[in-house]
Amino acid sequence: PELRPRVVACGGIVGVELGFLSPKDVPPLPSGVSLSETEIDAVVAELRTVVRQFKQVDAFDETEEAKEELHIGESVADANEDLIRARSKLGHADTLLEKLRISFDDDEDPV
Repeated sequence: PELRPRVVACGGIVGVELGFLSPKDVPPLPSGVSLSETEIDAVVAELRTVVRQFKQVDAFDETEEAKEELHIGESVADANEDLIRARSKLGHADTLLEKLRISFDDDEDPV
């Protein structure tokens, strides 16, 4: 049997299983196509096989560019953490300077 109509018919069921569709939104089966639970399971198994094949291709597709992008992303994350630490230290320094300014002002104004 042709796989395409079965995949299209199962698409709605898979969408419901993944939580993307509600059962009432499942597209109707094309005329002349009927799917039993066994056939639905067969389509889902076929889709899982296809997904596994794509994952295997992706695993081998790690080019230098992808590795460099990952390195750049990690560098940006590290820089962001450094910036957060620096801001925190500056905040503490501002607080200390404010306390010193207040105590200096108190020393100048004899009461």
